[in-house]
Amino acid sequence: MLSSGDYEQRRDDDSESDLGEDDAETVVTTFPEIAEIFIKGYGYDLLDQLADTDIRQALKLLERVIYSDNLLGISNLTVGYHFISAAMLRRSRDFQPAGSFILNLLDDDSPDRPGNSLIRYRVLEYFVGGNRRIGDDYFYHMYFKRLGYDIEWVDGVLKLFVESGLLRSADGRGGTLDGVDSLVTTPQGWLYYHTLMKNKWYLYCIKRGMAIDEVFITRRQLRRHEYREEVEDDQLVAFLIEEENKEAVRINDFHNDVGESYDKYGAPDLVHRKVAESLGIPLKP
Repeated sequence: MLSSGDYEQRRDDDSESDLGEDDAETVVTTFPEIAEIFIKGYGYDLLDQLADTDIRQALKLLERVIYSDNLLGISNLTVGYHFISAAMLRRSRDFQPAGSFILNLLDDDSPDRPGNSLIRYRVLEYFVGGNRRIGDDYFYHMYFKRLGYDIEWVDGVLKLFVESGLLRSADGRGGTLDGVDSLVTTPQGWLYYHTLMKNKWYLYCIKRGMAIDEVFITRRQLRRHEYREEVEDDQLVAFLIEEENKEAVRINDFHNDVGESYDKYGAPDLVHRKVAESLGIPLKP
């Protein structure tokens, strides 16, 4: 999590806007004025990709952003951190899945299950990698079994992704899994995998809603009897490294038990490297 000091510093450092000083001080009250700022700003392309052709979804997301306490002013529609914070964190500084328009790819809200922080990313990775088959397909079952994820759990993530628009049936049918035996990645799915996962503001927000082991959490004293628990950027990377190491053990155990080649399924992406690069955290060679 971000400390209040970090938050204020980053907000000051990254608050460049398309608006000049006079514009920024102008009180914006009408929808056309808000729309003009929004179209010029950071969030326009992001919202366009998230909502795709669903105008109703786009308007809901824009409404959420405008009324969020985390926007801190209409002029901040042009500021990356504030726009994503407003879309993901309505009134709280902590990420709450039920109140967000943007999914957390690094937590499935199952903190007691091994791989909770990686399963959503791995499911999306499966389809980004060109795989399509689901259901009773042997490769599909073994692909996730080797990672240590039972297929019912994976199917639950599939359902979430289809309903949220990250995946769709290969034949273009509606947003359910009923009778579907193959899925493909949508533009929104590609956006999550290739853009949001490399966006530092997205990562700053989602780490506040991740189930992370206590050893990676820093407790800072704000006042005499007031503390804040934070996950520093380097500790987020360290946590993901540990989770990937545990996953590697599960993969190795699976292959020793089943006797199948690693090459058949391919090596999982190193999530921590993508996150570290996005957050500017140096890694050992």
